[in-house]
Amino acid sequence: MLGKTHLAGGIITSLILCSSDVVSMGWLILGSVLPDIDHPGSIIGKNIPLLPKLLKHRGFTHSLTFAIVVSLFSTWIGIGCLVHDILDMMTKNGIELLWPIHNRFRFPLAKYVKTNGKFEKLVFYLSYLFITYLLYIRFA
Repeated sequence: MLGKTHLAGGIITSLILCSSDVVSMGWLILGSVLPDIDHPGSIIGKNIPLLPKLLKHRGFTHSLTFAIVVSLFSTWIGIGCLVHDILDMMTKNGIELLWPIHNRFRFPLAKYVKTNGKFEKLVFYLSYLFITYLLYIRFA
């Protein structure tokens, strides 16, 4: 999934779980994009180009191990990382969920889903409609 889709997933999850705690919402949203520090096209990957060279994309940073490690700093960041992982498991490339075991995990029908393909675009647009709805019911 693309960064904007991960961001949408983080926003939705934070609106549902964090209620009105803006700080927790921020940590969760950060966690929803954090695993892509291993990708040269991510914001952090562009600014610290050594990270994508050291880390295999969709490896350690997309694992339960990474989510647990960052949870030691903030549970909300760990939850955000799990949201990221679930979204990436919806694509044909999957993730190394049980790193250091290098088997890739994905949902059964994900073998047909391509990053930035039609399905992801649908998920992205539906996510932002849902965000709009959640914000409306919260502030209406």
